[in-house]
Amino acid sequence: DVITYEIQAVDIAGNPNTSTSGPHQIQILENLGRVLIIDDLEAAKSGEKTLNITADFELWFTEAGYLADVVDSDDFSGSDLDEIDAVFLTCGNNYYPVGNSVLRTTLIHYAENGGKILIEGGEVAATCFYESQYIEFAHTVLRSAEFMGDFVGPMVASEGNERHPFRMRPNILPEIMEQDMSPNPNDYGASDVVTPEPESMLIMPSIYGNFIGGVVLHDNNTGLETGQTVFMSIDLGYMPENQARPLLENSLAYLLSREAPGNSSLSGTISLVGSQDASGVLVQCDDQHSTVTGPDGHFLLDGLHGSTYTLRATLEGYGAGTLTVELPAGQNISGLQILLSPVVL
Repeated sequence: DVITYEIQAVDIAGNPNTSTSGPHQIQILENLGRVLIIDDLEAAKSGEKTLNITADFELWFTEAGYLADVVDSDDFSGSDLDEIDAVFLTCGNNYYPVGNSVLRTTLIHYAENGGKILIEGGEVAATCFYESQYIEFAHTVLRSAEFMGDFVGPMVASEGNERHPFRMRPNILPEIMEQDMSPNPNDYGASDVVTPEPESMLIMPSIYGNFIGGVVLHDNNTGLETGQTVFMSIDLGYMPENQARPLLENSLAYLLSREAPGNSSLSGTISLVGSQDASGVLVQCDDQHSTVTGPDGHFLLDGLHGSTYTLRATLEGYGAGTLTVELPAGQNISGLQILLSPVVL
């Protein structure tokens, strides 16, 4: 539904002055996004825990305003990602997580293409760094540089990030968050200690060291409001609901909130082999920024944040053209050139 409204201001003069702004429109969204929950809990081995039942997560997401679909990790296929806004891979204390090679490969490609991913699990990092065929998943999906051991302990906000959007929206997270290990104190599947990749950050490190943790964030541009990946190297089943639920809600908000426009831009010209009229070419750099060229082939993509973008230009009857550009924050890069050639049948 769309609500149309006007704003009218009237002063208190004897002959009142009136100013009207509008009409404006607000779109009422039925949901905040569609989340695919990939259930990788089947091999979990620990004793009784408060949480880590997939149905709990599905209920929490639904009550928070998201649409949630659930698929078992063994039944996962790439088509499950169609029309999905974010993926939540839940592994709990599964000692043998992400064993489905189709799942691993698909999520690697999904991450490489900017897909939004949330992962929880206390043995995921250990498995991915110990198994050589999983190492790409560790770096590309978990955004982790190194596995440092088990039992992360209490987690705190990293220095300087106490008011980071991840910690403040929609819930203000507690200063200290920790698991209740009393059901099974020696469960090494409860948590992993990791370090983040250089381009990622540790938002919630262990209280025992500011550079190990915890909760890893990865943002694929310089905007601070949203990011691409949240990896919680813990089994949420050991965390009380009044901590686990806000942590999950904040994770999804960080991944799916709309980001304010940036102050960078990309511009240039698309040329067509055999034609002087280069109109109608669709030029995209991500899911949110696209434009269509006029006869001169000029394009402008603005409102961008600093990032590495792959421009893609497409027109029916022509092969797609791509160009990868490193765009610094606050910069405007012009003069980019992409040449499209006719498709030969």
